[in-house]
Amino acid sequence: MKSHDENQYISFIFDMGAEIDLAKLSKSKSFISLPKESNFLFSIVDNKIRFIVFKNGKIRITYPNGDVDSLQKNISEHAAQISSLFNEVKERSKIKADIPSVISKGRLESERDEFEIRNTICEDNCSIPAELFIDVSSISPMQLFGQYNHERLLTFSGEKFGRKISAKSRQELEKKVKDFIESNNLGLMEQIKSEEDETGAKPFSSFRIYKSKFVYGLPPTGKAECFFIQALIRGAFASYLEQENINVVETKCWRKGDVYCEFNVYMLKRA
Repeated sequence: MKSHDENQYISFIFDMGAEIDLAKLSKSKSFISLPKESNFLFSIVDNKIRFIVFKNGKIRITYPNGDVDSLQKNISEHAAQISSLFNEVKERSKIKADIPSVISKGRLESERDEFEIRNTICEDNCSIPAELFIDVSSISPMQLFGQYNHERLLTFSGEKFGRKISAKSRQELEKKVKDFIESNNLGLMEQIKSEEDETGAKPFSSFRIYKSKFVYGLPPTGKAECFFIQALIRGAFASYLEQENINVVETKCWRKGDVYCEFNVYMLKRA
């Protein structure tokens, strides 16, 4: 019997109690710099533990694809280095926090527990292992064809599958897109209320996907990279609406440091 879900992303979450100055922290050699618009930085300890620092003061320490015991064991083995990272965050951001107290209040969480996600996808024994899937869908194509053609490949494939989804109403279409994502074990999809974005535009439809098969568990890069799912949604809506002026924007992504991926569907104005 399996002791844990190998795709479960288990983390310890800590709260520094104040906003972290990522600009100053990015000057440290301990942290990997990302694009200016990113809301997080990260450090990798001993090529295993990921120490992810978010602008809002939260720190996530995780050991990908490991269970609770392996996470605790690795943190214990590298306690001195992890403590040093905490202190560097404190000093560079000038946060008045007692690090031992912050660490003692850390809580163990999994993505599924934190966001009360429904367990609606099949177990790993009826799907392609995550490591194999990511290599076949992303790593190997990128190495063979380069970043640009890799994105085109996933986009072309996503659009093709999306256009095969037919529906008589928007509600039916949204449900069928959700069913396709979940039945093919690509993630857990939630229909969310569309809100006006920073430009004042309101999306035609909005989705949130947890545990996207294409990015979940990978280290952060600061970019949205769910190209297949983004194109799948666009193809489905373009086919349903019988028009091509459809744009799908992935506003949040695991690779950007978010804990879920979010997509907004827009109908662009015709010229």
